Amino acid sequence: MKIYPNGKTVLITWNTTFASDSKVFYRQKNGGSWLMLSNSTPKTLHSITITELAPNTSYEFYTASSRSGYPDLQSEMMEFFTYVYADTNSALTNGSFETGSYTGWVRPNVSDPGTAHTGHWFGIMPHSGNYFLGADSTGGARNGVIYQSAVNLPPGATIYASAWVRTFETNALGEEEHNSTFCQIGIDVAQDPNGTIDPNAPSIRWSAPIFTYNNEPWVCAAVSAPRSAANFATVFIKHVQIADGGINVTAFDDVVLKVDSAVIITSGPTITQVDASTAKIEWSTNVESSTFVQFGQGTTGDYQYTDNYLDAAPKTNHEAVLKILPATSYVFQAGSASNRDIALSEIRTFSSPMNEQLLNGSFEETDSRGRPRLGAWIRFSYDINSLPRFNVPEGQPAGSAIDGLVGAYPYGGRTWHGITCEPNGGAYMIGGYAAGANKNGGVLQKVKVTQGHIYKASMRFLTKQTPIDSQHPKEWTACAIAIDPTGGTSILSPNLVWSTDAVSEVNGQWNSVSVRARAASDVITIFCVIEQRYENTTHLAAIDNVTLEESQPFSGAIGEIKLQPSGTPVHVEGAKLIYAKIPVNVGATARLYIEETNRSSGIGLLSTDPTLWSNPPLIGDGIAADGVITVVNGEAVINNAMITKTPGQPQDAPPPLMLNLRALGGGRFGIQPPMSRSVGLSNVGLLIKSAGKVTSGYPGGSGWITDQQGRTCAYIDDGSGLDYGLGAPGIKIVADPIVQFYRPIRNGNVISFVGVCSAEQQSQIIMPMVLISDWTKITVLAQ
Repeated sequence: MKIYPNGKTVLITWNTTFASDSKVFYRQKNGGSWLMLSNSTPKTLHSITITELAPNTSYEFYTASSRSGYPDLQSEMMEFFTYVYADTNSALTNGSFETGSYTGWVRPNVSDPGTAHTGHWFGIMPHSGNYFLGADSTGGARNGVIYQSAVNLPPGATIYASAWVRTFETNALGEEEHNSTFCQIGIDVAQDPNGTIDPNAPSIRWSAPIFTYNNEPWVCAAVSAPRSAANFATVFIKHVQIADGGINVTAFDDVVLKVDSAVIITSGPTITQVDASTAKIEWSTNVESSTFVQFGQGTTGDYQYTDNYLDAAPKTNHEAVLKILPATSYVFQAGSASNRDIALSEIRTFSSPMNEQLLNGSFEETDSRGRPRLGAWIRFSYDINSLPRFNVPEGQPAGSAIDGLVGAYPYGGRTWHGITCEPNGGAYMIGGYAAGANKNGGVLQKVKVTQGHIYKASMRFLTKQTPIDSQHPKEWTACAIAIDPTGGTSILSPNLVWSTDAVSEVNGQWNSVSVRARAASDVITIFCVIEQRYENTTHLAAIDNVTLEESQPFSGAIGEIKLQPSGTPVHVEGAKLIYAKIPVNVGATARLYIEETNRSSGIGLLSTDPTLWSNPPLIGDGIAADGVITVVNGEAVINNAMITKTPGQPQDAPPPLMLNLRALGGGRFGIQPPMSRSVGLSNVGLLIKSAGKVTSGYPGGSGWITDQQGRTCAYIDDGSGLDYGLGAPGIKIVADPIVQFYRPIRNGNVISFVGVCSAEQQSQIIMPMVLISDWTKITVLAQ
């Protein structure tokens, strides 16, 4: 069956096996009574012409044929559209391709211009007449430009080029998508047609890349240029296709070049509202026409249209809501099309303000055409070896960029790479998947805040790794969230305050992770990071539901802080630094201890605060700390601590508390669990002094050994008889490896030591241990 629309008349033809009569039933698609035209003459080649149709209207129809003694044989339901135009006054030849080719247009040698089609081609019928120009590819891409120059143009301040376009796109799975197939029209008034025309010249003004949904009607793409003194112009049409394993189709029809138009913008365009993510533009036209805006980042002297808004419904009062980025300058052009006439506004500009809250935290935002987008987020990748906290002596593969926005997945059930992994609500998430490789990167967003206030950034994350064993630890696939309190955008910046490297508690299940930081300026930056280390595993990591909130902490003395529930934001100040172990690698977790000057309580701080490396604190300094009170490995600590120091002297640190080893650690206090087999009040976090005999090592040999965590340690017994079943009786003291060379001790020596009472948990047992800061804190009393 073939359909030949021609203005208000449509010719329909079809064939039958046997001679039979001809009937066509038709009506407007929006409803109404069925009408019929028929011809009773038996024939096998049928044709019926429908006349006096409504202009610019969609119709549905079917055909029927029958012969004596047999029922009607009906066709499927089909559609056509009546396009009716006035004289175009176009300066171009064969802009509607009614020659059945692109005669009159120039094809550069490297270009694939496509072929003239009559339809029904991928469901596309001509916009008018019998032909249009189309290019299609399956599993590949057809990209091409053709152009046509016009000379001796009539005078006018501005010249307009427009084309009606259609696209059709599916991915390798046959699903409709729109990220690889576009049409563009360009105009150039600088290149002289008497010379060589370069289709890549920077003087060409291109429209925004335009797509249509697969079942959407033709839409108008247009661009304009100021004439200056030129009486010539060259029009370009471009097929843009990116190979993605699916079907890509681009189509053009009714390309015109005009110096005037029956459509006139009578008021506007006016920007009536702008915020960090949207801009509303309004204007009016003298006749009912379509609504479109093409826009892009830049200034009037340096820009390229990259996005567009389209509404084909005819109207005289136009409104377009653009989806934009915060703190960005834009150039835009509004337009309206009717028939083959087009009106384009002057080029205008606007700027969006900085966002004062986190935008698109659930990644469900769409662009001006309804496609999913990252919005205010900026995608980045990095070489994992370049982050100091991930450095390993043998190195590891740098990794490639993460997949970015993943979806759309129906909430409640869908797999990604064969792995069940739907978003944590909604249809989209940020993801990275690699099999036998690794991907590292994430997204970042800047947010305007109040300088000096504390902010908490949180996100849901999921990690799944195969296999997980002693050779492939689960930490090889992780996620993290970080804040740059200065508003920087480099993932390598030493200013970043990091959360822990987070791994799903159950492989492949969603969990939460957060980080807190004090804003050092009026802008901070949130980083959501996927970390995949090494390559001989299957990694899957996802991020969703990112939030940012101001976090005012509970403020009090250390003892009061320990009485707060785990997870409470806390603030402490006035305490003195008594211990600091800051790793060489910037961004790795440092461990510090602070103590009240009256020795009533002390606590550990776990921190990645960049100031620890740029301006490290010293023993005796006054410390103010903000973080979250929690229990780590059996010990109450302030996690994700942000630290401010006040210079002091070593003698300002509180003196150690004398304890026998049976009293080390003590009982429960607030969220601090009790120590196994310990008696007395809790003293975890305090600087203590004690003495005893070295029980670790072999008789006559060194008392320094290495524990299961690879730490240099020794066991000391003062006769309390404590034995936790770890190979030697007594309490463990832990020191830097260098200490064993500066202060050698032997099995059987009696020593005294000064250090911080800490704790560690093994199975269900929580044991006290002592952290020694340097070799001078150990004295050998007897050999």
